[in-house]
Amino acid sequence: MFSRRKWMMGAVVGLIAAGGIAAGCGDDDKSDGGGNGDSGAKKVNVAFLTWTYTDYAQAEEKGMKRALGGNGSVKVFNANFDPQAQQKQCEDAISSGRYNAIVITTVTQPTGVPCVKAAHAAGIPVGTLEQTIGNDPKRYYDLQPQLDGVVAVNTFPIDTQIATQAELVKGACGDANPCKALYETASADDPFSKDIIARLEKAVPALEVVQTFTANFDPAEVVKVMPDLLAANSDVNVYIAAADSSAVAALGPIEEAGKTAQIKLIGNGGSATGAKAIKEGKIFGSNGNWPITSAEQVTKAVIQAVNGEKVTNCCVDGLKIKSPQALTKETVDQYTPEW
Repeated sequence: MFSRRKWMMGAVVGLIAAGGIAAGCGDDDKSDGGGNGDSGAKKVNVAFLTWTYTDYAQAEEKGMKRALGGNGSVKVFNANFDPQAQQKQCEDAISSGRYNAIVITTVTQPTGVPCVKAAHAAGIPVGTLEQTIGNDPKRYYDLQPQLDGVVAVNTFPIDTQIATQAELVKGACGDANPCKALYETASADDPFSKDIIARLEKAVPALEVVQTFTANFDPAEVVKVMPDLLAANSDVNVYIAAADSSAVAALGPIEEAGKTAQIKLIGNGGSATGAKAIKEGKIFGSNGNWPITSAEQVTKAVIQAVNGEKVTNCCVDGLKIKSPQALTKETVDQYTPEW
């Protein structure tokens, strides 16, 4: 997924109604296959601290279990967008003595710092997914650990984000100049959107973001607000969604407004739903994401750290793990969704 949270992806799943957004959710199931079953290797019990338990996070959990290969467990702690809750979950995971590794998708980079410091003091290695953890805004997109105790980073550098999204926006805008866009941010306090929008408008001079909004990855909210957005921006050319599910959800309101031919939709995350909609010509494109592979890579690194081994693959651009990065009708058949 793209950056926070334009990266983030996927609607919050039905676990919310079922109570799955409690502080600890998921389970301690053994892995469904893969590589940590070597005799003599320490059992690795991972506390997976996630900013919210979406279908994307479920794919990440699957990647962790695959890396463990049956020699360990994963327990999910869902912060539900709350940095204070995530810190408390981190403290509880450390003090419980049940976990010897942490993988975290932090709510924001700075609020993850106390967790990493506490884990390091307890001798627990940390891997980060989706974004880095640190206090320096200039290093938010770095492909290197910023704190002692972080042994692996799999993140989405802004240069990769902009290159991929600019390619999609140029294709969707076509000859429109200006190309007016609705831009969905990941959350109301998303600290990255202004930076990303500014860089995207610089990369695509014809682009003009005329309005931003947030729906918190809730497709029902997109359906609810889209009619008013379209009424206020009758000449919009492109909708840049925070998730593939948001783009698909907007199809109905856009059709009802008689603007299907006018507005191109760009999703985010490369989900199976998004890939299908691209193939069918319902949305213009999306960006590739590989949550299973990303989480598997990070977990293998923390496994090495737990076993006192040198980490051999610490730092990975999560948007360049495979290809294609920009998914359109011309490229989507080359892409295999992981979620």
